[in-house]
Amino acid sequence: MNIQLHHTEVLSLALHKIVRDENSGNNKSFEFDFEVLYHDVELDLFCVIFKLMVLHEGDFTLDVQYGAWFKLDENITEEFKTSQFPSINAPAIAFPFLRSFISTLTLNAGFAPAILPSINFVAFNKSNKEG
Repeated sequence: MNIQLHHTEVLSLALHKIVRDENSGNNKSFEFDFEVLYHDVELDLFCVIFKLMVLHEGDFTLDVQYGAWFKLDENITEEFKTSQFPSINAPAIAFPFLRSFISTLTLNAGFAPAILPSINFVAFNKSNKEG
């Protein structure tokens, strides 16, 4: 079975400058999650949808939903859906594209670039199953 990253796309994006006053601090916050969705018609496609929120050192807030579409050379089976590829490998392949997009977007918007942390998708998947 051959699998390739077909394309990535921004599904939603909100970037807001924070107006600082003497009471505002330099806080950082990062919330992250993702889900895997399967196409209803094209049975060889699935999408990893990343959802993240960044509060960057009192400069801006960023909310993003970002999709990474993968295409197989055959229809997706239930066995594939329960394998580690959709929940571990595919997000690990697509996440660097999201990281690059976020740092370039914030830099080009006039802010210090937001560098997202690395994610261990094996540990992330394990903690989500336990939690």
